[in-house]
Amino acid sequence: MNAAINYSHSKQSIVLELEFVNQTGGPLTDFDLMINKNSFGLIPDTPCQKHNISYPGPFETSSVQELPLKVDKKNADTKSPPKSPFEI
Repeated sequence: MNAAINYSHSKQSIVLELEFVNQTGGPLTDFDLMINKNSFGLIPDTPCQKHNISYPGPFETSSVQELPLKVDKKNADTKSPPKSPFEI
């Protein structure tokens, strides 16, 4: 899996861009995501299952898919404020 955090102009929000690479002869299923506490308080806006993430077939790569994120102060790590330049 490849992932990057980016800003989506079309969705007007921060998104987690996901790309899945299936290097097995079988199907990929049941993806879930947990984001630890972080300086920005970012978490998925809803459970991953609600975003219809598609998985590639055997020996294929998926297209890049966007998972919207939101800021939740309960997930903020206030003991480690972000330092410039910002790294996530």
